[in-house]
Amino acid sequence: MSTPLASVPSSSTSLLSSLSSPTTVIGDVVTGMLAGGLLVGPSTRLVAVVFGWMLLLRALTAPTARLVGASLTPVWRAGTLVALGCWIAGPALPVAPARGAVGIALATAGSALARIVARRRRLRVLLVGCDDRAIGAVDRTSVGRVRAIDVCAPTPQAVASRLAAHVRGAVDAVLVVPGPELTGRALQRLAWEAEAVGLPLLVETGIDGVMPSRVAPLLAGHLGLVHVLPARRRGWRLLVKQVAERALALLAIVVLAPALIAISVAVRLDTPGPVLYRQVRVGRDGRTFTMLKFRSMAVGSDARLDTLDNEGAGPLFKMRADPRVTRVGQVLRKYSLDELPQLINVLRGDMSLVGPRPALPAEVAAYDSDPRRRLAVAPGITGLWQVSGRSDLSWNESVRLDLDYVDNWTLGRDVMILARTVGAVLRHEGAY
Repeated sequence: MSTPLASVPSSSTSLLSSLSSPTTVIGDVVTGMLAGGLLVGPSTRLVAVVFGWMLLLRALTAPTARLVGASLTPVWRAGTLVALGCWIAGPALPVAPARGAVGIALATAGSALARIVARRRRLRVLLVGCDDRAIGAVDRTSVGRVRAIDVCAPTPQAVASRLAAHVRGAVDAVLVVPGPELTGRALQRLAWEAEAVGLPLLVETGIDGVMPSRVAPLLAGHLGLVHVLPARRRGWRLLVKQVAERALALLAIVVLAPALIAISVAVRLDTPGPVLYRQVRVGRDGRTFTMLKFRSMAVGSDARLDTLDNEGAGPLFKMRADPRVTRVGQVLRKYSLDELPQLINVLRGDMSLVGPRPALPAEVAAYDSDPRRRLAVAPGITGLWQVSGRSDLSWNESVRLDLDYVDNWTLGRDVMILARTVGAVLRHEGAY
């Protein structure tokens, strides 16, 4: 299918003529993309491409992202630009497509691996602050990607003395937690001290659960501002999500039809009662709907709820060894097979493949203001709550994950959650 880069048309006439053959153009593009990472040829061309890759990668990566390895996106962008340049200059660049394919694969994989390793590395900071917020930041940084090496009051002199006390290379950045004693002028002086020793200055905003893509700096006169962009839950992205999820749900029902029939027969033969369990749940914007599941309990189990001990978190009822669960139900719950009929809810538009956990009306009635934010989107069959521990999570952690999904939703994140769901189901952690 591929066409060597040397055969790429060198004139506008031949280029226009090649457009009549989509296969030829696609072959040229694919070959150029594959050969764009490392070209096999004279050493000068090889060095130029390698340095071009490195310079583009650095130019496309924000300084803070270089520090914490925040994103893999610049890797793909740099590779695309280098490959496009090589494709355009194809006639002048002798390329072996097969060896070029290995080159681009190695270059991209190496850059991506370096980003992943950097992302797992904990950032060592000198924490600057003097109030309760700074003390709380010490507790938060002890479990995240940031580790406080030392803490000092918000004065330039204190910062200078602390930095001087550390061996060079022991601190990666200065992290400031603003407080009542930290004025704009003091923050500017702290920036000078950090600059003097070649360290970046990071300022904690106090805004929790907001991805960097939703934050934009602004300058109003001499006043520095941070604009928090609204969550992206409308427009073409939402349309793509809805269409794609309904198509996937329909495809899954067709492919899994034999398994669905087998499970239905097993449920019916195990204990008397209907195959499907119907329960009212609360969906987007507080609208109620009937959620479908394979019945995993004996008929009349809801009436026995008050006689059991709740091991769940917050308003949720969970019990590891629930006596109401049937033998077939134990297997269905262990591998989340009881939730497969919810694919019908996705087709109806009541649910999504990915979203917050569908809540019961009694649970919603006990919500305060924060958990109600979960109702801004349609609930999902899977979500961050499921791939992060499910029933083993505390109530606060479960709510935090759902709010994080609602506020920072992206199509890419949905794909990531769906991929992680496979492992979560196989491990069946928190499934009971």
